[in-house]
Amino acid sequence: MSKRRALVWTVVATVALITAVACGQSSDESTPGAVGGGGPGGIAGIVTDLDGAPVAGMRVGIVSGTAAFPEIAPETDEGGSYQINSVPPGTFQVGVHDRDGQRIGLESVVVKSGETASRDFSVSVGAAP
Repeated sequence: MSKRRALVWTVVATVALITAVACGQSSDESTPGAVGGGGPGGIAGIVTDLDGAPVAGMRVGIVSGTAAFPEIAPETDEGGSYQINSVPPGTFQVGVHDRDGQRIGLESVVVKSGETASRDFSVSVGAAP
């Protein structure tokens, strides 16, 4: 029975050591494209016209990136604001699309684990329909 108990304690100690090492490792999340072990982040900002006035009704979404990303494209509110949540850490290309679906802006953004990256857009828009 003592050999069995010793084996159990060896397994428990090994699992505890592996867990401690895994939790203690840090990833370099400051490096663009690094995918950390933490939770998702987000992207938020404001879309304005070339005169600085907020633009409502624009679709803002992730076009491509270094990690899987949510397939959502929120519409800007009356203040031109948008927010995309549940974005994994990584580097992404974010596009602004007008009311006709034409891309009118494209910018790169780095999302870090647990943080909301800020990316504002200044775009040329035609008269609202």
